[in-house]
Amino acid sequence: MPGWDDQSYGYHGDDGAFFHARKKMTHKHGPTFGVNDTVGCGIDYISKRIFYSWNGKFVGFAFSKLDDSILRR
Repeated sequence: MPGWDDQSYGYHGDDGAFFHARKKMTHKHGPTFGVNDTVGCGIDYISKRIFYSWNGKFVGFAFSKLDDSILRR
């Protein structure tokens, strides 16, 4: 699952939670989603943050203070 290993970040549709590194929920922020929804993920390289969108709307920044080594992968 996205966000359940050290190298991934995830936004899960069943609970609207953000995950990173070994199944650890960082926080619950977004709406839940399912079939016929469109979810986007982006990186703001200047502020070093990952964000998500849901059906074309900005959900919010999920992860911040990303290390440069992560952004180069």
